[in-house]
Amino acid sequence: MLKRGVLLTFILVFPARAIIDNYHFYQANRFWGEPRFERPWLTTFDVYVGGGHATLSRNSCGDKTPLFNIYGPSDLQHVAQGVPLNPNDPIDRLLIQLNDLPNNDGFGKVLFGGDISLNQAIFTLWQNFKHGFFMGVYVPIRAWKIYPGIPHDLSPATGYPNSQNPLWRTLLVNLNPILAKFDLTLAPSTKTWFGDFSCWAGWTKNYQETEVLDYIDFTLEAGLLIPSCKAVDPRKIFDVSTGYNHHWGGGITGYASFGVWEWLTLGGSTGALFLADRTARAHIKTGSEQQGLIALAQGNVNRKQGAYWHVSTYVKTDHLSEIFSFILGYSYLRKNQDRAFLVSPIGVGDNCAVIPPGCPIDNQGSFVGTELSFKSWDRHTIHVQFEFDFAKEARIWHPHIYFSYDHPVAGHRIFQLSMGGATFGIDLTW
Repeated sequence: MLKRGVLLTFILVFPARAIIDNYHFYQANRFWGEPRFERPWLTTFDVYVGGGHATLSRNSCGDKTPLFNIYGPSDLQHVAQGVPLNPNDPIDRLLIQLNDLPNNDGFGKVLFGGDISLNQAIFTLWQNFKHGFFMGVYVPIRAWKIYPGIPHDLSPATGYPNSQNPLWRTLLVNLNPILAKFDLTLAPSTKTWFGDFSCWAGWTKNYQETEVLDYIDFTLEAGLLIPSCKAVDPRKIFDVSTGYNHHWGGGITGYASFGVWEWLTLGGSTGALFLADRTARAHIKTGSEQQGLIALAQGNVNRKQGAYWHVSTYVKTDHLSEIFSFILGYSYLRKNQDRAFLVSPIGVGDNCAVIPPGCPIDNQGSFVGTELSFKSWDRHTIHVQFEFDFAKEARIWHPHIYFSYDHPVAGHRIFQLSMGGATFGIDLTW
């Protein structure tokens, strides 16, 4: 049987991996990759360029919905519930009067659509050493364009109160100045900046002394996430960080694969990412009836991130022609629920954030309550990748090109943002 060790001496192809920067609710994660080739002193440099666009998300039930309805409609009738207000101020008086109106199915709720586009370039450098050890660095750059749609009124046309209620109409007409009073804006968000840098080290083994299988490969690697991104602007209701919102983190990932029939590879991976706590300014909900993206109160919040983890599998037809291979993969990714604590309230004009009833204003007071953005989220993704390698035995440099498409097929509390792109790279066999 022809062993893959002979082939790999001349054909050095293994998709670049993103062991840490691949856990984001706003985009389909990339294919997790394959075990690394063991050859001593092998150097790999890759540049991934890709992008995507979305107008839909998946809500808490897993159903597709307009983009910014990801956490459900925004309840503006009760948006000031629990926030100290001055009844002599016209805006505050309007909010008090709206909150005091009786409930009528859907009254005071709005739905936000919108669209989001993401373009990114990712630079990856790997360096092998002896005995299967290797190191790597990863530098992403992202460009966001986020455009919210006009709020769609969900208030009923009949009953009391209804969509024609004068208090409600006044709020909708004056929504922008009302939000500005609480240091909030519905403005679009555009940003181009680095994501989070990462570096890692690992060990890999290509085992070929097999009787039935062609080979068995496995890789284990651990990495450090270094915050270098642009964080979420707390003034913007519709904003996304270019990374993990200034959290430090660490991750670990394992890969395994085996080959049969000299042309077919089956494999998979599993891993996890853990982020450190961080305290930052944020808008917070202060009432049990509040929902959606809009919260008026502010505070310095310590956020304890839940762990991210994934499992994936793939099948690869290896070199159907001299230069072409094909990968079909699947991955499941989940982020566990966050915990958050109000460290201190922040005043805005005559207003100051308050903690929900029953929670003391101290470092032990949890205020997660109805905040769905702190809940867990998950995603099922299909990966398709076409690979072209141009390795030649007589030279030390071996270029390759991959074309990939990653599509989320199911999930909860995620943007329905598919990503397509290409990877241009080179392997150097010193």
